[in-house]
Amino acid sequence: MKKKGFTLVELLAVIAILAILVIMALPAVLRMFRQSRINSFQNEVRSAYRTAETQFLNDSILLDADGILAYTNATNCSPTGKTAKELEMTGNSNFKYYIEMDVNGNVVVVKATNGTYSYSHTVNSGSIKVDDIKVDGEGETNDGDLESDITSTMCPSA
Repeated sequence: MKKKGFTLVELLAVIAILAILVIMALPAVLRMFRQSRINSFQNEVRSAYRTAETQFLNDSILLDADGILAYTNATNCSPTGKTAKELEMTGNSNFKYYIEMDVNGNVVVVKATNGTYSYSHTVNSGSIKVDDIKVDGEGETNDGDLESDITSTMCPSA
């Protein structure tokens, strides 16, 4: 009587081949997930930028003496020397931002973090354009430095 089925050696060979395939595919899959998180953060920064531009049209009468209007969601502070408002945005609750605009509506400072990635850009003349906002993943952070920077920008005493 012949037995039908696979031998232990055949099963081990198939398992070994599958393990090799998983090991080869895993880095590509992880890279894909990482890139999607970076793209998501970049889109959040661009969304905050566009929302600030739109909101500036309504808020330009609130410009301070220096002709600066800032938008931030930094908590537990009262801005000193700057007029600041929070943008009406939904999304990631860990996303912190600080966007500063001059009297002409040019964005001159953009700082943002979500606890994993960060973006910071300041210009002395001209303005930051939405297409200038690029996150490459090199700014990965878990130490909250940029969040502290955003808070200290708005709240020097904090």
